[in-house]
Amino acid sequence: MREHWSSRITFILAAIGSAVGVGNIWRFPYLVGENGGGNFVFPYIVLILIFGLSALLLEFIAGSSIKKTALAAFKSLNKKYYYFTFIPLIINFIIFSYYIVVTGWTLFYLLNGLFQLTPNFTDFLASNEPFFYTVAVAILLYLTLHLKVREGLEIVNKYLTPLLFVCILILLVNSIYIFNFDKALSFYLNFNLSQAISPTNLIAVISQIIFSIGVGYGIMFTYASYSENKNIFSSTLAVVLADTLIALLAGLVVFSIVFSTNIDPASGPTLVFVTLPSAFSHFAFGNMLMPIFFFLLFSAAFTSALSMNELLITNMEDQFKFDRKRAAVYSILLILLLSIPSAFSYTKHGLDINGFKFLEFLNDVIVQKFSPLAVLITILYLGWFYKDLEKQSKKQIPFNLTPIFLFLVRYVIPVILGGLFILQFV
Repeated sequence: MREHWSSRITFILAAIGSAVGVGNIWRFPYLVGENGGGNFVFPYIVLILIFGLSALLLEFIAGSSIKKTALAAFKSLNKKYYYFTFIPLIINFIIFSYYIVVTGWTLFYLLNGLFQLTPNFTDFLASNEPFFYTVAVAILLYLTLHLKVREGLEIVNKYLTPLLFVCILILLVNSIYIFNFDKALSFYLNFNLSQAISPTNLIAVISQIIFSIGVGYGIMFTYASYSENKNIFSSTLAVVLADTLIALLAGLVVFSIVFSTNIDPASGPTLVFVTLPSAFSHFAFGNMLMPIFFFLLFSAAFTSALSMNELLITNMEDQFKFDRKRAAVYSILLILLLSIPSAFSYTKHGLDINGFKFLEFLNDVIVQKFSPLAVLITILYLGWFYKDLEKQSKKQIPFNLTPIFLFLVRYVIPVILGGLFILQFV
């Protein structure tokens, strides 16, 4: 028997928890900063409501009706091209191998923030500590995922996901009254049409949408397979809106602090982990707000790591006929082993590949270049080989929008993803 969420709301909370990760709170703000504020924000809002919503709806409709693990579902849809569907799972596995390390970084900052410490991030990365924090995260993942879905995964998402919203609202209120919220808002409203629709900017926007929602890897398909085949459109809309709202609000919080301390908004990937911790020390309530911010970041990272691990566990159960506890043990041990090069990337023992630290090579080269291909395969497979897609879509999608949806997922989105994949090598 396929396990089920206890209710529709728990499915939505779990899907939001999966979607909202470091991509929303770390990656989104620095991309907004690098691409000129509103020039990135406005096309992001438009495209996530078209591209992101359609891609996620496709996975939710298919997952909730097929009710199998990702690989088993792909094989049942079309055996001829089945082995291509391993690519999305492999990319997810590669992401997970360093995402668990980054989640360890957020745990490190959370614990240090509780003791009102402002750690030196460079010294931390150069030490052996990142691996120990990675192990700590792995233990937390195992304690959650070796249980049945309702007993572990559901309970964690049921409480952590609402706490994400509480944390972001606390930080937002303080941004309005303490930090330079007005400058952050003005930065969001800064807009130049020619820059906004430039190919470079649009590529960054679409890449962030893929990274943020986590569509195309089989994660959302898996979560939907635990749900009832009802109210899928409204559930999809709720997840996309929540994911987008948290990203936008997190960006406002980050830039409110940035403009209060004269930090360059285009500081890049170091914005959250290097510049913000020191910035908190300049404010009267900084010592209280910093642990809240990093609890937000850790919670977002951890719930996304859970979903990546869940995808691995369910497919190990199906492919190797393991029970859940054994699959949880093997998946954690395997990911810990594969995380070692990433955890030690910035130490004297770290591997360098073509001028990249190992973790950066995985993220900036492998995942950046091949994620569009992975998502393309999933979209094509579900869009063309799932024979009941049109029938199920008519049941789920209101206002006779099914023809538009099918046109998007079968033609428009694949063309965009194919073009994006080719451009990675030009």
